[in-house]
Amino acid sequence: VVRLGQAFGLHFFEPRYRLLIAEVMRCWPDSARQGEEITASSQGTFPTFIYAHMAPLVPTTPACLVQVRQCMIHADGTADVMLDPVAYVQLERIWERPNSGHLYKASCLRMGREQSRRMETQYHQSANEMNEQEFHQLAANPEALDTPSHRAMHAIISYLLSAHGQEEGDINDEVS
Repeated sequence: VVRLGQAFGLHFFEPRYRLLIAEVMRCWPDSARQGEEITASSQGTFPTFIYAHMAPLVPTTPACLVQVRQCMIHADGTADVMLDPVAYVQLERIWERPNSGHLYKASCLRMGREQSRRMETQYHQSANEMNEQEFHQLAANPEALDTPSHRAMHAIISYLLSAHGQEEGDINDEVS
């Protein structure tokens, strides 16, 4: 869940996101691409891009403007970034950049204060509902777990359920 003012980190490894971060950071000093904390430019700005994290990617989809506050671009082009969400926006026009591996560009309209408050509430509520639904789905359906990380999550959920004295049913705690 993206919340205004709550920084979060991402690891960019896909070619399209390597291109994105290289372009966003192009005009910033080398130190800004080498893991140092980024300070605002003389105009008071930070490297910024649209973080469109909700599907479908169509006009009117809400998204978020994020500022890059820390960035480490590795020799292979992958990057670790710390992002600070600063404003909710609504996508207006969206197009795929040619030869970019499905990197999209968009124009957007910044949401007003009241609409941003509603977005914040909506994100928080839907994230809580989704987390609770996912929790119960994982606990009830261990055969659907197809990766070691899913199986590890199932083991954690099983432990949490048993720690709270809830019935586990036929949940299998084995992690491979």
